[in-house]
Amino acid sequence: MKGYVRWRAGAWRLTVDAGRDPTTGKRKQLTRTVRAPNTAKGRRQAETALAAFVTEAETGRTVATSGLLVAELVERYIADRAATWAEGADAKYRAIARKYIAPHLGTKTAAKLRPADVKHWHGQLRATGLAEASVGRVHTILQSALQWGVDLELLDRNVAARRKPRAAKSKRKAPPDDVMVRLLAAADGDMACYLRLAAVTGARRGTLMALRWSDIDHEDITSARVTFTRALAVVPGGTVEKETKADVDYQVTLDARTTGTLRAHRTRARERALAAGVPLRPDGFVFSRATTPDGRLPWHPASLSRRFDRIRSKVKGAEAVTPHEFRHWMATAMFEDGYDPIAVAGRGGWASPALPLSTYGHRRPARDEAAAQSLADRLDRPG
Repeated sequence: MKGYVRWRAGAWRLTVDAGRDPTTGKRKQLTRTVRAPNTAKGRRQAETALAAFVTEAETGRTVATSGLLVAELVERYIADRAATWAEGADAKYRAIARKYIAPHLGTKTAAKLRPADVKHWHGQLRATGLAEASVGRVHTILQSALQWGVDLELLDRNVAARRKPRAAKSKRKAPPDDVMVRLLAAADGDMACYLRLAAVTGARRGTLMALRWSDIDHEDITSARVTFTRALAVVPGGTVEKETKADVDYQVTLDARTTGTLRAHRTRARERALAAGVPLRPDGFVFSRATTPDGRLPWHPASLSRRFDRIRSKVKGAEAVTPHEFRHWMATAMFEDGYDPIAVAGRGGWASPALPLSTYGHRRPARDEAAAQSLADRLDRPG
């Protein structure tokens, strides 16, 4: 086999002619990049690498990838990794790839993709109005697919490894207390219980919707303990249960009033099941569909959104509030009341105290004022 080196775009490019493909008749070329200076010494280094590259090609230890397109690479990556992901994740990633990767990079040869192509692609996505955080998430799929190709020796390098867009961190704004109070007052029945739990636990929507009666210990009439172990995820054709977002199981304690709201909700659930002539399942979902009064099936997230929209429309000042902002309110309120990051993370199910601290830690005036006074008292102590 023949090979050659050439200096291009700040690096030595190695090319090996692997002959013609017996099926398509097209010439097959293998390429590789060597990072070395454009000097006589650098060229010798590239030529040494080329000799090894030719040997690899002759012994079949490399794969001709000149015809592998980016769209094909991404599809192969998703198909290979799907078994290790949560149910429905592969369909989600395929949909993202079809919408945001294939139209711009799909027909490009994966081995010939360059950093400039990736940067230009970012600009194209931004031009469509895609938020920077979303551009970063789409980039992660391409980056992972390219790295998969590198690991399998289908590609020489991952041109997207160091170019992930990062949205500027913003401090989350939680709804004011008065808006939260009015939202809870405008809700009744099942939604009153859901919103109360969302506010005092800070649980994510999927986590609350996966909650079962067997996850609640309410032996004590004045308080209850709730254990979160699962989350509900939307997949094509319905929903599935999976691990919590941080993949941690955690418990939270409920106050007496919230416990009473939960007890009233369970009474309603039992009455509905009795009216339908079925028993309420001990492991039934706390927020179950009207069509399954025994608690067999949970609410669908779209159903929750519609219910919340109707409540929000009645409350002045709540136009921009979303169900997820109840979680923001919980974390913000705890920091404002002087609770430490470990307590906030434990109640919200964050894997690390650093996560809520970086987002909500600026809302800690009460604790900071107490610290200022405590330090001053030590210095000003008589004697």
